Amino acid sequence: MRDIDSFAKQYPVTPDGIKFPPDHKLRRELFVSESMNHPAKMNLYLLQEIYRHVGEPGQTLMDISSGTGSLMMAALEGYQVICIEIEKVFYEMQKASLAKLGAEHGLDVGRVILIPGDCTKFLPIPSNHVVFSPPYAGVCNRGRSAFNEKARRLLSRNANQDAVVEGFFNYSAHPDNLGNLSDYFYNRQMAKIYELCYRSLPVGGTLTVVIQDKTDKGTVVELSSRAASMCVAAGFTVARWFMRQVKGTGLKALQRKKGFLTIDTENIIILVRQ
Repeated sequence: MRDIDSFAKQYPVTPDGIKFPPDHKLRRELFVSESMNHPAKMNLYLLQEIYRHVGEPGQTLMDISSGTGSLMMAALEGYQVICIEIEKVFYEMQKASLAKLGAEHGLDVGRVILIPGDCTKFLPIPSNHVVFSPPYAGVCNRGRSAFNEKARRLLSRNANQDAVVEGFFNYSAHPDNLGNLSDYFYNRQMAKIYELCYRSLPVGGTLTVVIQDKTDKGTVVELSSRAASMCVAAGFTVARWFMRQVKGTGLKALQRKKGFLTIDTENIIILVRQ
């Protein structure tokens, strides 16, 4: 792992953490346009800093909840990449993006393995580093009720409104998606997943969890601390803990304007198997 001072040193640091630039242009360049509709995309500049920080070309990186397959960009720098995705629509999107990376950017597509399905059915898989952003317990059920007519009107300023809404519902279509679980069963399943990640890694291998806390009835729920505790229970040691500024737009900006509590930071927790 590179020295701590090398992480994102070219980007400004704010009171809310490191400020990465918008990645829309880069994402459109590398991935198919449909990938823009995923509701929980990892910032590509953040992702790039993570895998460059923890690993080196030639090593194997794995994302166990890979969404649009953003980690495939690391294959352009010589990494081997494994992406596991439970939702069929996003798995198909990954295949299309992989073809684009090969045709337009000269990627050796053999550097990437795409696996459709529930990660618990495949792990452990040998890899050097795992990087992923876990889904949130119950977010799918709560989110569906939130997308009522009022929310749709608020989103009407977005020319891609229908695609954004469709992307949200596709996020949790599979019945085994973790986002469909209650807090209790979600936590049990995540504890199992972190153990499987531990078993996938060699000594010195890393697990990077990118996770945002949430609010509930005006109070902050520290999902990041909960995730870190489960990882430590699985055998990991916390090596780095960074913050990223995520001011957001749209509904979040409106909530902030009306005085509601919002979470404006994202946690990047890097853990090591000792």
